[in-house]
Amino acid sequence: MYRIIIKKKLLLILILFTAINIPIFAVEDPIRSALDSIAKKQYSAHLDAIIGNFTWKETWIGTGYSNVIRKLVEEAILKSDTYSIIRHAGPVFNNPEAALLMDPDSWGGAGYMIYGTYLLEGNSIKVNINVFSFIFNKLAGQREIILPLTTIPSGVEVLPKNYQVLLNIDNAIGNLYGESNLDIYVTTSRGDGGVYHNNEELVLYVLASEDCYIKIFHIDVTGNTTLVFPNKYEVNNFLPGGEFLKFPGETAPFKFRLTAPYGAEYIKVVASTGQFTDKGKAFKNLGMATRGLILEEVKEEDQEIMAEAKVSYTILE
Repeated sequence: MYRIIIKKKLLLILILFTAINIPIFAVEDPIRSALDSIAKKQYSAHLDAIIGNFTWKETWIGTGYSNVIRKLVEEAILKSDTYSIIRHAGPVFNNPEAALLMDPDSWGGAGYMIYGTYLLEGNSIKVNINVFSFIFNKLAGQREIILPLTTIPSGVEVLPKNYQVLLNIDNAIGNLYGESNLDIYVTTSRGDGGVYHNNEELVLYVLASEDCYIKIFHIDVTGNTTLVFPNKYEVNNFLPGGEFLKFPGETAPFKFRLTAPYGAEYIKVVASTGQFTDKGKAFKNLGMATRGLILEEVKEEDQEIMAEAKVSYTILE
């Protein structure tokens, strides 16, 4: 008899909590928990942060799921008393070393940057969250969390569509010069591994540690390479150290509009402390991306200090 009464009381409690929309068992947000645990180790009661991208593994390649994680991070921050999002910061480089070359004013007052990587692991997604401190010039903290597959919306890809092709391209255009005293960085208007949709415009930002001259190559989904800068509209390829080059420039008579075929593409930047002997044939297909192709395009008569950088971005339908 008593068991029946207890069961009825429990049933009434369940109905009551359901009716007034109060969860019986509160599930802690793993992203918010990870961010708060990192924040506790900082010498600040409040952390103003910019959000970089979350990309597949260590490749800086974005997918539709990159936007999902970014949104989850923003939602976690909105519920946190510790962080605030700086939305009007300048170009966001996932590379902290690049961010340190920037004028602090371009961060919009942000003292921290949140970014990371993810991968599929069994029946879940492993996400690595990094919080970099501009204030202390070091990684403030790193946490690994697990998200369920239910966080993947229908039709959203987690693994890049042309992943194997991308790896081949990455190997074909990387490691031209090795270590250099000249540091060059490139990012998109949506950060490293930025995700765009059909017919949106791509804007690039290039930053160097010292005065140099640059060439910008576009490598499309299939691996075809095109020299896009300098060109007949933007001839001056000199980049002062510590200053941004925005491409296309404000006065350029063209836009970098993204269309099909969809998938991830690369931008490769080569820099030299001396001017290139030949500025090249801009906007013409140079062929399949290879180290040899790009090296031929930037061949020098005199041995200058050379450097390179690349960034990927993804075009979705």
